[in-house]
Amino acid sequence: MNKIDDYVSEVLLHIRADRQVKHRIREDLIASLNERIAYESNREVDDVIFSLGTPAEMAEEYMANLDTSTALPKFAKAVYEKSPYFEYRSKASLCGVPWVHVKTRRWYGNRPGVARGIIAIGDVSIGCISLGGLALGGICLGGVSAGLCSFGGVAIAALLAAGGVAVGAAAIGGVSIGLIAMGGVALGQVAIGGVAVGKLTHELNSPVPPHGHLHGN
Repeated sequence: MNKIDDYVSEVLLHIRADRQVKHRIREDLIASLNERIAYESNREVDDVIFSLGTPAEMAEEYMANLDTSTALPKFAKAVYEKSPYFEYRSKASLCGVPWVHVKTRRWYGNRPGVARGIIAIGDVSIGCISLGGLALGGICLGGVSAGLCSFGGVAIAALLAAGGVAVGAAAIGGVSIGLIAMGGVALGQVAIGGVAVGKLTHELNSPVPPHGHLHGN
């Protein structure tokens, strides 16, 4: 365990609540501690943790707020207000992964916010459905996206890719590379575009071949 885990585990020993509530408190406290340490990067981790009080004092603050579903200790609220990131994490999760996780930086110059969830939205997003500047996962939409199906400025996909530059089994874009490629410049086994390079090709500015067949190279 690292120092944060040790501290959080000590806090939980002083909290009287069921497993589900303790799990939520653990996630809230770890996220808040990491945000505070990132925000106060000039301080040692031990100093940041020491400033919060003893585990018993932190547990007492949580216990006082357990009657509200959105309770956070005072220091966590203060950190959120000063945090360089906007973050939302759904309480519902699947195998420990939140259904929805949103994390974006409030100001440029800070490290990108990384979102991980079934649905992930962030500066960098990783999820089954992923939206972000850099999007990774299943169905991805972003400036740069890579996954099963990807859409974006630069799109890389195992199945379908569509974007300014698209690379995938089926690719559609300004520049497209794939088994089946369509675009301004298309490279593939089957290529259709302004400039088409491949085994079977058709250039859009050329007349349609008889019977609709593609040219074989």
